[in-house]
Amino acid sequence: MTVLIFGGELAAGALFSIGAVAAFVAFTIPIFIRVFLVGDRFRPGPWHLGRASKPIGAAACAFVLLMVPVLMLPSITGRELDARAMNWTCLVYGGPMVFVLVWWVVSAREWFKGPKVNIEHQMLARSEAAIEGVRSGGSSSSASSMKDGKGVDGDKVGKMA
Repeated sequence: MTVLIFGGELAAGALFSIGAVAAFVAFTIPIFIRVFLVGDRFRPGPWHLGRASKPIGAAACAFVLLMVPVLMLPSITGRELDARAMNWTCLVYGGPMVFVLVWWVVSAREWFKGPKVNIEHQMLARSEAAIEGVRSGGSSSSASSMKDGKGVDGDKVGKMA
């Protein structure tokens, strides 16, 4: 894809459009899942929007639904628009995405089980002690030094003035 830069101004514009579309889609997927698929099973973290979470998430999804086609529109209109001046973002981004989605449905969902977890995910536990770094067995990694706002070496950590 980097070779597209050598294609000229239109190719560079398409490359930047691909980046913007990919970022919008990547950031919106978890928002969409939280708002439209998870429902009341969502467990909010330490910072969340409360009751405003679903309306703001729906507005964010609607914004992205509007912006993705806009970012794929050509910058030239009228009689000057031809195949050489077209914004090919929809093809360069959409083609591989369609291929990957078809591959997922046909094959990958059967054998791909996600990333292998090789550490304990204590951050996902329900007790507050787990969030501060205390292991479930009772030993603390650095929780006692974190509670007073100082790290292991005495520096201020985790607190903003």
